[in-house]
Amino acid sequence: MAIADRLKMIMRKAGHTNSSFADYIEIQRSSVSHVLTGRNKPSIDFIEKILRKFPEVDPVWLITGEKQIERVETEVKQTREVMPQKTIISPVRPKRITRIVVYYDDNSYVETQPVSTDTSTAQ
Repeated sequence: MAIADRLKMIMRKAGHTNSSFADYIEIQRSSVSHVLTGRNKPSIDFIEKILRKFPEVDPVWLITGEKQIERVETEVKQTREVMPQKTIISPVRPKRITRIVVYYDDNSYVETQPVSTDTSTAQ
């Protein structure tokens, strides 16, 4: 479906004629006519004005003709109901420092290991 057809759907649903639609979204009447006949592609300004006046219109659908977001969300929800997902819970271990390296400007370095603070093995 061409963008002209999608514009006609929006106009029909809102009850607009070509002229009233142009006046409503505040663009020249000839611009609407040129887009609807396929002479011109709509500009970003043209599309932006439509989306501002019709916030319920999905921008992706308007521009590309792809499915509206609500339909995609419904399909995803139905897919989740059909295919339950497993939840994998992995224990989170805190990170421990195992080595400290200090570099000096003369290209030498010192490497140390931290002193263990684990009190479970201390007696």
